[in-house]
Amino acid sequence: LTLALLTLALLTLALLTLALLTLALLTLALLTLALLTLTLLTLALLTLALLTLALLTLALLTLALLTLALLTLALLTLALLTLALLTLALLTLALLTLALLTLLTTSTTNLAHP
Repeated sequence: LTLALLTLALLTLALLTLALLTLALLTLALLTLALLTLTLLTLALLTLALLTLALLTLALLTLALLTLALLTLALLTLALLTLALLTLALLTLALLTLALLTLLTTSTTNLAHP
């Protein structure tokens, strides 16, 4: 009877030890799963940060291109205004030349036929 009770106690102790080991293994599995989840969340956040950086870089490049286009348009406008002023100067010179020629012709005619 004593041997049966000791055997029962040892079997109970073995089962309790097995239950504790199983609990320890399940806890380790849950901790590993939590660590993997944390790693995946960190990777997702890093990916989001990289995508945000890429979008910001794209926005800055777009802004630079728009600024370049605006500067090009301003330079073209300045060139057209310069061309218009030069054309106006040439027309003024042509009118002054015509006026001088008219004056000379009139003076010569007046001298020839007083």
